[in-house]
Amino acid sequence: MIYDLTQVFRKRQNRLTLHSRVVLSTSFFLLAAGMLIFRFIGLRSGGSLSWADSWFLSSITRTCGLPGVDVNQLTDQGLIFAVFLMLIGGGPGSTTGGIKVTAVGVAAAAVLNTCAGNRDILMFRQKISTGNVLRSFTIIVLFVLLFGISTLILRWISPDIDTMEIGFETASALSTTGLSIGSTTGMLSPGGRFFIMVLMFVGRIGPFALMLSLMGRERSSAISRPEGKIIIS
Repeated sequence: MIYDLTQVFRKRQNRLTLHSRVVLSTSFFLLAAGMLIFRFIGLRSGGSLSWADSWFLSSITRTCGLPGVDVNQLTDQGLIFAVFLMLIGGGPGSTTGGIKVTAVGVAAAAVLNTCAGNRDILMFRQKISTGNVLRSFTIIVLFVLLFGISTLILRWISPDIDTMEIGFETASALSTTGLSIGSTTGMLSPGGRFFIMVLMFVGRIGPFALMLSLMGRERSSAISRPEGKIIIS
């Protein structure tokens, strides 16, 4: 994406590629929406974060996890939203973990186009292949399932820790964000700490390895199958 931006600034190409536009637009939307939500959710003390702190928190929950804002002061609603942002993560090819903004952007476009009655999934007036849509939903579903199952396992290993803190710790590990509530990490048992390390490793290489596996297993069938009808709702 950076190379793409430099090419446009140097006027070597007329516009950004679809990939760059999806990454930039989805990232900007998440930053802006996160800033507004963190600003208006408020703190446990009854006050609210400044606009700058809200913007910073909206960024670090999806990327580096710098402790510039005390997450212990967030309300339960704020912590849940922080978990949501951590699971999304940053852009593909970066050092961030999580689902990745491109998968979320493609999934959101698929939902919007379906609600609009469009047969094709369009983004910026370009058609998204069915393979990309299916891969995006597959990664989202599997990552959310991994988060849920991992939270249950860590809760079983460390039953004395609050469920909210366990869920936050799990999301932080899977997304390699590094944020933590209070001294949750220090309160974990040796088995819990080892499990957290495993989650950090899986969360970092898991989505990338899954994407390569899905792309490598794709093959066209020599047989044309009849189309079946399923009642969804």
